[in-house]
Amino acid sequence: MSRLQNKIKIFLIVLLSFSLLFLICSCKKKEVKDGIIKVAVTISPYGDFISKIGGNRVNVVVLIPAGADPHNFEPSFNQLLNVTKANVYFRVGEVLQIENEWIKRIEDIDKRLKIIDCSKGINVINNNPHMWLGLEEVKVIIENIYSAMVVIDPKYEEYFGINKERFVRQIDSMDVFLKNDFQELSKREIIVYHPAWEYFTSHYGIVEIGIEKEGKNPRAGDLKELITNAKSKKVKAVFIEPQFDITSAKTIADEIGGEVVTINPLPSDFLQNLNDLKMKFNMYLK
Repeated sequence: MSRLQNKIKIFLIVLLSFSLLFLICSCKKKEVKDGIIKVAVTISPYGDFISKIGGNRVNVVVLIPAGADPHNFEPSFNQLLNVTKANVYFRVGEVLQIENEWIKRIEDIDKRLKIIDCSKGINVINNNPHMWLGLEEVKVIIENIYSAMVVIDPKYEEYFGINKERFVRQIDSMDVFLKNDFQELSKREIIVYHPAWEYFTSHYGIVEIGIEKEGKNPRAGDLKELITNAKSKKVKAVFIEPQFDITSAKTIADEIGGEVVTINPLPSDFLQNLNDLKMKFNMYLK
């Protein structure tokens, strides 16, 4: 065998060794270090859910920063790389279209990352991805989170279970409180800029009327009809999310002699946000 053939043989052996090593590493499950599960989520409400269940046994990375509009957000390579360092990524679900492309890019970086679809078991309404705003839907979401975390680190099953049950009790208590409170509302319709609230409002018999249609500002005719309807029902407020421009909402509010009121669909504290919604609904729907 010539010297050149020997070099080629050695090169192929080394290349094969590195390929096998990469294959073994890429198939190996990511281990939990120091008893802390590294968790990645898309939006801050899921970070809150994880923290409520995981307590001091989790470290959460939120992909979309607070205040950003998820519909227009584009993560950088470094942000996606940071997600792949986690043990698990809890995604909202396939119905949230922006996640689907990110998932492909994340898997291109590291296929070992465990990805959990938190929408499993939820009855999705009209392809509306805002499931994290409905109380019954949130209980399904946290059950999915709990089940996955127990598999990842089973020695803390009891700890996670106690935290989960406490959170569910808090949600149920708030649900009873809101049902009793909202029975007194004289108005059963709310005008919102971005129609994100159906999971929440329908649970209490309140109808959501969206200004935005399929992600677009309303046409002049639709806007006129909305204003006429709002005046006839003596609507006092137009609700808008802090992630959106208030121009259309303010136009309607000015026409009906009402106010623009901010409600947050991406809260970092779910229970506190329910209190905020209760206060504002009571103020403007009674």
